[in-house]
Amino acid sequence: MAGKKRKEDEDVSDEEKGSLSEPTSIKIGKPAQAEQAAKPEVKTEEKAASAAISAQPANPATQQPTASKGMDDNTLAFVAYILTWLTGLIVFLIAKDNAKDVKFVKFHAMQAILLGVAAIVLSITIIGIFLAPLIWLYGLYIGFVYAYKGQKYYAPVIGEYAERFSQEN
Repeated sequence: MAGKKRKEDEDVSDEEKGSLSEPTSIKIGKPAQAEQAAKPEVKTEEKAASAAISAQPANPATQQPTASKGMDDNTLAFVAYILTWLTGLIVFLIAKDNAKDVKFVKFHAMQAILLGVAAIVLSITIIGIFLAPLIWLYGLYIGFVYAYKGQKYYAPVIGEYAERFSQEN
């Protein structure tokens, strides 16, 4: 058996046998260093041109706005209406730290809280089950149309209470 060749061995050519028997070398090192060494030096003219481009003042219309401490007051007032009493309470509590116009944000947050409480109280009755979602939608409408535009809107009945309660705190 030792002297017999298998048919599989005959199919492999001498060239393939030689390449299989030679040890392969493995390169160890960081690929980034090898790539940097392979790159040619950037010409000084290109460096000067890129420095001149970066030194030019940017167009103010295309600049990103700088990050501020918190949300915009209009956005904060709108967010208060999303989940009525819950988000209203959160916005009311964080308005001191995150709002520039604290009275405006607190007014809309208190109005959202009162809308949520009214929806909960009305949902106890059979008619209120249908009115509660409408009150929530009305709150979203106030948030979209008025609060996000920076306008104070007094909801019927609860608007005056919201003004009074937001001024006390």
